Amino acid sequence: MLNTLVEPLKDACPRIQGVTERGNFRVNLYLLLWPALFEIIKYWATDSKDPFLLLRHVGKNVLGPEGHEDRPPPPIFFSKEIQNILPKRTIDFTDRVKELVLEKKDDVVHVEGNDIVMPAPVRINKKLLHHLKLVIKTTAQRKTLVNRGLKTGKIDRRRLYRASTTGTIFQTGKDEFELVNDIILLIDATGSMAAQNKWEFAEEVYQTLFSALITYNKNARLFAYNEFKDVCRLTELYQREKFFSIFPHGKTASGEAIMATTLRFKTTHKKPFIIHLTDGASNWGCGVENAIRTCQRKRINLLTLGMWCGKKSKEQLVEEYGKLVQFVDHLDRLPDLFRALLSKSRWS
Repeated sequence: MLNTLVEPLKDACPRIQGVTERGNFRVNLYLLLWPALFEIIKYWATDSKDPFLLLRHVGKNVLGPEGHEDRPPPPIFFSKEIQNILPKRTIDFTDRVKELVLEKKDDVVHVEGNDIVMPAPVRINKKLLHHLKLVIKTTAQRKTLVNRGLKTGKIDRRRLYRASTTGTIFQTGKDEFELVNDIILLIDATGSMAAQNKWEFAEEVYQTLFSALITYNKNARLFAYNEFKDVCRLTELYQREKFFSIFPHGKTASGEAIMATTLRFKTTHKKPFIIHLTDGASNWGCGVENAIRTCQRKRINLLTLGMWCGKKSKEQLVEEYGKLVQFVDHLDRLPDLFRALLSKSRWS
C-alpha cells in the first residue's frame, strides 16, 4: 500500500512548481491513503496511556472476551496483558535512591533507567575536541609500554647476550596517557532544553566532551535524564561506540538523577567523577542538597557546568551547588575551565 506513493512522490511531485504546491500535493496523497491504512493498523497495540488511543473509535470490540464489555478496547486490553507477561528490562532506582536520601524522603520522585533511544547525528566540534584532548593529556597519567626482543630500535642492555645468536637485542617504547578515575557525563535533557537550537548545541557539547574523555578512559559513560509521565528517566547515550539521543522533555529532578548516576559506578579505590551539564536549577524532587551529600559520602567528585544560563538561572544554580558549579558562557572557555577542574582535583 505504501509503495503506491513511491511513483507520484518520485516523478510527479518534483515537476510541480512552488514549495507550497509540492507540500499540498504530498499532504493530499497521505490523506487519501490514510483511511485504508487506518483500517489495518487501528488494532495494533501501542502505549496504553496514549490519549489518542483512548479516544479512538474502532467499532465493536470483536476481539475482547464475551461478557466483558466494560473492559478496554482491544489495543489497550492486549497491550496490558503483554506488559504484565514480559519481564521488565529497565532498572528501577527509586528504592535505592531513597536509601541514600537523609532528608525529604517523601519528596523523592520515581526514577528508573530507560533504553528507548534514537540515533544522534554526529555533531562533534573538531577544533574544540583537539583543545580538550590536549587539556586532558596534560593531566592524565603517562604509562610507557615497552616492546622488547626486536631486531631494530633502541638497544636493550638486558638482551645483549642475544647479539651473537638471534640478534634481537633492541626495544621500542610507546607512551600512553590514561585517566585512571572513572568519569560519567550527565546531561540535563528536560523541557527547558527543548528551546530552539538549544538541544542541537547541547549535543555538540556532550559529544565533543565525551569523545575527548573516552580517548583517555575507556570506562567513561554518558547519560542523560528527562521526565516522562511523572518518572525521571536515566538514559545511556553512548553504546556500541555510537552516540544516541532522546527528546528533551519534562521537569528537572537533578537530585534524583545525580544519585541514580552514583549507583552506576563500579566499586573502585579511585575517586570517580560526575560532570553534570545543565541550564537551570532543579524544580522537582528531593533537591540537589541530598545528591551533594551522597557524592561526599561516596567520595565522588561532582562538578556542574552551567550552560545557556540567564542571570536568574545562574543565581539559582549557585544557591543550589555553591562552589560546585561553573558557568560556560562561550564554548571557547570550556577547555580552560576543564583544565582548572582537573588541576584542582586530586586524581587519587
